[in-house]
Amino acid sequence: MKEAADKMSTVDQEHPEVLNSYPQEGTSVITSRFTSIARREYIFYRPHVHICELYLLLSDIFLYDYCPLLSPEGLLMRAAKITGFAVIIATSLFGNLLVIIVTRRDQRLKKVAFTFVVNMAIADLLTTVINMPESLYEQIKDTDEWIAGHIGVVLCKLLPFCQQVCSFCSALSLLAIASDRFFAICFPLRKLLTRKLSTIIIVSTWLIPSFFSAPMFLVNNVVKEKGIFFCVEEWSAPFDSLESPKYYTVILFVLFYILPLAIASVLYGCVIHKIWKRKIVGNHSSKTKRLLSRSRRKSLKIFITILVCFAFCWLPDHVAYFLIDDNEEFRDCGLPRDIYYVSLFFPHAISALNPCIYIIFNQDFRSGTKDLLIMCRRVLFRWNELVDSRNRSSCNDKMSWDEEKQSEIYPLHSLKTRRPPKMSTEYCKSYV
Repeated sequence: MKEAADKMSTVDQEHPEVLNSYPQEGTSVITSRFTSIARREYIFYRPHVHICELYLLLSDIFLYDYCPLLSPEGLLMRAAKITGFAVIIATSLFGNLLVIIVTRRDQRLKKVAFTFVVNMAIADLLTTVINMPESLYEQIKDTDEWIAGHIGVVLCKLLPFCQQVCSFCSALSLLAIASDRFFAICFPLRKLLTRKLSTIIIVSTWLIPSFFSAPMFLVNNVVKEKGIFFCVEEWSAPFDSLESPKYYTVILFVLFYILPLAIASVLYGCVIHKIWKRKIVGNHSSKTKRLLSRSRRKSLKIFITILVCFAFCWLPDHVAYFLIDDNEEFRDCGLPRDIYYVSLFFPHAISALNPCIYIIFNQDFRSGTKDLLIMCRRVLFRWNELVDSRNRSSCNDKMSWDEEKQSEIYPLHSLKTRRPPKMSTEYCKSYV
């Protein structure tokens, strides 16, 4: 034992760069275990190998055993995950663009209430453009390798900031929509949300997330490990490397999940109570009562769907950050692949679900969408007619030219020359 201890001391003195590459205070269990294995292998089994090379040799084997995120994944599972992301991106792009276009061109939707819906659609559209391509690329390449150089540093600081701002803006837009429904139904005779106030609220839905996402500029940085660049959070001085991320996660969880969900639930609860307690004055037919009952059930479905989708889709993202902050293994290795995918998939899925909810449940949106699709169909039909008419005119010109040539009398010696190809009349009939 004394000889082994002397050898370890000699290794530490001859190769201080190995021990200095890991923090001495707050060293994780996995890092300590890996360091001890490498030193033991060097002393007793492979003294002829340089210890730095031994670290590289053991790192892959060790990390596959102790880091579930880095373990190999089946091709079928990867294909399913990539397909899921592709479907979400396509649905989100189409749905949010449809909401924006329909709201802009339909006079029935040019109200203060629908400005919040458009603001949410813009935030979800930016989330689709900024957030999802990176996640899709990570699933395709099966790595989170980052870009090197100054461009990589700028993107590492700017991209997470923009991603977080767009996501949290969508959450606050949900709260703004709930507030508008509350004032419109519970206080119908008071016009509390004016166009000026709605503009201030929309600007606030972008400024508040920008303020609380500003730490991303300070803590996000590009690091190099084993020749590969990664974009990671480094909470260095003046922040505490262990406690600061926990506090930041709690702040974001409360401000952009708990509070919007709680306030929206209370506001929608008041709206549902108001709708269900409303009575019809006078004597009315059973048909009118059935319509009122159907309207009440429809309102209940809309509000429950909105709240459940928000709560269910955003919870995995916040839970993932709590797991990383509180678990050393997850902090060093990352989350298991399936948990990591769920924490990415569902926050992205809400960007595709939001426009679908409003298009399905709102009659004005459905009518506007139907009118837009009819207009697109007419434009496409007219375009096809224009193309066909051009083809028919060129075909008729060609046929008349052939007939003129056939009516001419050629001398005997000219029969040996090549004539222009003759277009078949069957080809022309296909355009008629």
